[in-house]
Amino acid sequence: MLTAVITEIKKLMKTKHFLMLLTAIMLIATTSCKKYPDGPTISLMPKSWRVANTWKIEKYVVNGVDQTVNSGDTYVFKANGDYTYNSGIMSVNGSWTFGAKKETIKMTLGQVTTESKILRLTSSQMWLTDDNGVTEVHFGPA
Repeated sequence: MLTAVITEIKKLMKTKHFLMLLTAIMLIATTSCKKYPDGPTISLMPKSWRVANTWKIEKYVVNGVDQTVNSGDTYVFKANGDYTYNSGIMSVNGSWTFGAKKETIKMTLGQVTTESKILRLTSSQMWLTDDNGVTEVHFGPA
């Protein structure tokens, strides 16, 4: 009888250790995987796939003042690095790449390249800001 009790206690201790180890792993994973300040804690989808979407500007802020205009313009980003800006009257093709450590995104149209810091990147939101944080653009799916 005593042997059965000791065996049950050992099983409980193993389960308790497993749960403590699992909790520790989850804490480490959720605190160390966050790439962007407002981004998801963890994502299994590659960053280039999250960029690849048809976007519209949902919010455009300059110096803390909302300057959003619902223009209907769209930005089509492809996973291969191509992107297209579509307004109602014209369409312009360019390219995009990630910057250092995939913390920025570089967009090139003709001879002009802009680089924006990524604040949030999910499959349904892409938030970008300029170097000095004056302009912030929130993209949502078109």
